[in-house]
Amino acid sequence: MRKPHLNAALASCLLLGAGLLTGCHGPAQDHSRFENAALLRDHTVLFSFKHLVYRPAEGFAAFPDGGIPKYLRDEDLLGTYHMPSGAIRILRREPNRRWTDGQGVIGIQRSRGTVALVTQGGQLRRDLSESAFEDWLVDVETGTFQPVDYRTGLAGRKLASREMYLVDARGTLLFVTDPLGAGGKRDEREAALWIRTPEGEYLQVAQTSHYEGMEGDDLIYWIPQTRRFHAYNVVTRATRDLPGYRTKPQENFVEGVSVESGGRRLLFGSNTGSGWNYEPLPVDPARLKER
Repeated sequence: MRKPHLNAALASCLLLGAGLLTGCHGPAQDHSRFENAALLRDHTVLFSFKHLVYRPAEGFAAFPDGGIPKYLRDEDLLGTYHMPSGAIRILRREPNRRWTDGQGVIGIQRSRGTVALVTQGGQLRRDLSESAFEDWLVDVETGTFQPVDYRTGLAGRKLASREMYLVDARGTLLFVTDPLGAGGKRDEREAALWIRTPEGEYLQVAQTSHYEGMEGDDLIYWIPQTRRFHAYNVVTRATRDLPGYRTKPQENFVEGVSVESGGRRLLFGSNTGSGWNYEPLPVDPARLKER
């Protein structure tokens, strides 16, 4: 009777004689993917991309919970694709050394004009029980990254953000906040609008949670107790009443970008009136992996 062959992958995981496991990993697998995308002014697409290649644990090394892969490439990239010209520009390429393997993805939070608020974060490599996040305002025209530590800024004022908006291309951030009481408990009855100016100042706009929108440099809000609308100018910092103001209809978006399920491609969408049509954008992941 023939003896069954020992699986080659399993056999390579055994240390003959000692009976101990060695580090055993299979062939390299490419799990790179697009993560986020936003359509900016002039048909410029801002996107984030995770370049991730690893060798999965195999055989006994994969027990009991899949084992620990051997990572060959783990870096995060933020870039732009200019649809009219087809130009691709890399704004940031960063090997993942701070966050644990596979984390540290760059997320595009908000955008206005050619400026976007992006966030990077995850579990820290040195301590998996701790997570950290970093935020930047990115100007895609100049390629500059301005750190924005709004999390510390709000926490220092004992505020928790309910909603956040990037209200102009200068980098003004608006927060719908709740004050934090004892034990970090939110008090939603005392909601307020706060802005962070491009210079890093924090200013309370009004004691309300009802943000209506932006008209030029005017931040429009209303007070439920009085049912009155007001405008706060984010440049002059002056407030004025808006008697007779009527709510503007919501903007009807006719174009946008998204990431295909699985992160394989970027998609450009156009609203035909009866639905959205999507077509892939010619941004080849192989080009993004080139240094």
